[in-house]
Amino acid sequence: MGYRDDWFKNNQPNANGQYKCVQCKNTFDKADIEIDHIIPKRKGGTDDLWNLQCMCRSCNRSKGARQTSGETAKSVFGAVCNGDALKLAGSMAGRKVKDMLGIKYKRK
Repeated sequence: MGYRDDWFKNNQPNANGQYKCVQCKNTFDKADIEIDHIIPKRKGGTDDLWNLQCMCRSCNRSKGARQTSGETAKSVFGAVCNGDALKLAGSMAGRKVKDMLGIKYKRK
């Protein structure tokens, strides 16, 4: 099971069976929603629930690999609350080392 399935398993839709985009606040059917990494995988983010958020396609595409300081704080807070602060720090440090060595990021 992938991170998208995990997110939907742990987050219920509204009464109309739709999910709300965290950015534009509009509601969408499950098929029109994307599960976004708050701290992008290419910057050391993980597939843990505290690093995932629900976004519509348009908002997710416009975000790209950027994250706001508020989103970063939310993800770090989630990692700390879930006892995963060291996991997040290790993942981010590993990404920095790969960047310094010129190792390219590959999507799974």
